[in-house]
Amino acid sequence: HEKRVLFMRSLQQNLAQEPGLTAFGLTTTLPVGDGNWGGTFLPQLTSGEYVAEPGLFQLRRVSAGYIETMGIRLLNGRSFNPRDRMEATAVAIVSRKLAAKYWPNGDAIGHKIRRASPPNTEFEIVGVVDDVRDNGPAAVIPETVYMPFEQFSHRHASIVLQARNSTPDAIAAGRRALRATNPDVAAFDIATLDNLASQALALPRLEFALFAGFAIMALAITALGAYGVMGQVVAVREKEFAIRSALGAQRSNVIKLIALQNAKLAGIGTVTGLAAAWLTAQLLRASIPNFEAAPLNATLIVVGMVILVITQVAGVLPLRRAVRPGLFQLLGSS
Repeated sequence: HEKRVLFMRSLQQNLAQEPGLTAFGLTTTLPVGDGNWGGTFLPQLTSGEYVAEPGLFQLRRVSAGYIETMGIRLLNGRSFNPRDRMEATAVAIVSRKLAAKYWPNGDAIGHKIRRASPPNTEFEIVGVVDDVRDNGPAAVIPETVYMPFEQFSHRHASIVLQARNSTPDAIAAGRRALRATNPDVAAFDIATLDNLASQALALPRLEFALFAGFAIMALAITALGAYGVMGQVVAVREKEFAIRSALGAQRSNVIKLIALQNAKLAGIGTVTGLAAAWLTAQLLRASIPNFEAAPLNATLIVVGMVILVITQVAGVLPLRRAVRPGLFQLLGSS
C-alpha cells in the first residue's frame, strides 16, 4: 500500500507539471470500462447505530481531482483533497441515491460507513455527489461509495486526463508523466470516454438494429398482404363496379365504399393483435419472475395506428388503379 501511494503522489506531481493538462485524477474503476466492482458496508444511521444487515454498494477508489475531472457534480460537503492522506482520518464520499436511502433528511455528512469485512475500517462521510450511471445506460443507477486511493489503494489504477488541446496531446502528456514517475511502468488500453461509451452502447445498438430490421420486414409483409388481398378483391368485383357505374355511381363513391370496408377489416385485425399482445404480456408477467412489460402502452397504440395507415394505403392503391376514369367509364358503358 505504501509503495502504491508513493507512486501515486509522484505521478500526480509529474502530471501537474504538464502545461497542456487542465485536470487529472486516478481511479481503480473506469466508467463503463471496468465493469462493476463493489463491497459490503454498514452505514451509520441518524440514531448513531449501524444497520443490522450490510449493503452491497459500488466501490470507487479515486484520487483527489478525479471527481472534478469527470465532471461529477458535488451536491453537499467537500470533495477529496491532498490532505486525505494515509495518516489522516479515513473519509468517504457517497452518491445521492445511497445518501437518500440511509439519510433521507440530507444529513449524511458527518455520519460513518463501516466495511463489513476485516479490518472493518470506519470512514467518515465528507461529501455527497450526484449519481453516475457508469455501468452503462441500461444498468440501474447504483449506490456508490468513493474512497481516497491514498487510504484504500489497489494495484490496478487508471489515469483520467483533460487537456486544453487534442486527445493525442493529452495522451502524450500522460505518457511523459508516467515515464518520469517510473520508466518501467507502461500505459496500455488507452481510450477516450467517447470510445468507452461507444463500446458500452455496441450491444444495445445491435439489438436495436435487429429489432428495427424485423419490424420493417413485418410492415413490408403487412403492406404486401393488404395489397395482394385488395388486388384480388378488385379483380373479382369488376362486374360489380360496372353495375354501380351503370346505375350512376361515381368513381369516388366506389373508392370510398371499398376503402371503408378495407379499414373495417384492418381495424378488426389490429385490435385483435393488440389484445393478443396484451394477453401475452400478462401471461409472461405471471409465469416469468421479474418480467417487465407495459402492455397496451403508447408504443403499442402508435404501432397499431401505423399498421392501419399502411394497410389502408396498400389496399387503396390497387382499387384506384382498377377504377381509373377511363376503365371505369368503359366498364359502365359495357
